[in-house]
Amino acid sequence: KQVKEKCDMAYVKLQEAVKEYENSNLSLEDMVSYTNTYNSYKQELAELAEYIQKQEYLDYIQEKYGISGYMMSDRGYEELFGKYSYLREFILFLSLIISVNIIIIENQRKEYTTKMYQLIYSLKNGRGWIEWRRVVSELIIIIGLFVMVYGIDMIMLCTYYGLPYLEAPAISLTFMEHLSSDITIKSYMFLGIFIRFFVLIIVYILTKLILKKWIYKHMI
Repeated sequence: KQVKEKCDMAYVKLQEAVKEYENSNLSLEDMVSYTNTYNSYKQELAELAEYIQKQEYLDYIQEKYGISGYMMSDRGYEELFGKYSYLREFILFLSLIISVNIIIIENQRKEYTTKMYQLIYSLKNGRGWIEWRRVVSELIIIIGLFVMVYGIDMIMLCTYYGLPYLEAPAISLTFMEHLSSDITIKSYMFLGIFIRFFVLIIVYILTKLILKKWIYKHMI
């Protein structure tokens, strides 16, 4: 309450200072001083409001779910897997899917444009052996790309935001109430990474099957 009163008073003084400055009765230095004072109280009031709202939320989840959350800011984690992460995640995952498709198509294209498949299929167990080697090499590349893309992304976010309290219950974040469990932030992050990798492998398998049918229909 005291902070709000000080903020309101600083705002009134700032408005009066603006009029005085427009009438050339106040120096630029004094005008900047009034502005900085108001902005300081405004920032303090915003931080206090966030703290109060957070405490109310922690009391709520303690009463409803029996989980003791951490007093921590949502900022940073919203960029990692909250509402501000959707565009970044879409671009990253789309880039991986495109890369996977290029890898698969290029491998098959070389084999059939050079007619190498005729030699491979004429050998005993040649088709199965080559396919096994191809799949292993493709998976190694895909895993490497996945680790590189999400590893760099995670390092950049951790460097910029810090991302403390990874052992805290994920429900400590106000936008994660839907979990209603005591899963930690770190566990939730690894679960998300596992799901993305699983989906990427599904895309890889489907692309292989679709491409295989197309090749048999148009090239063999």
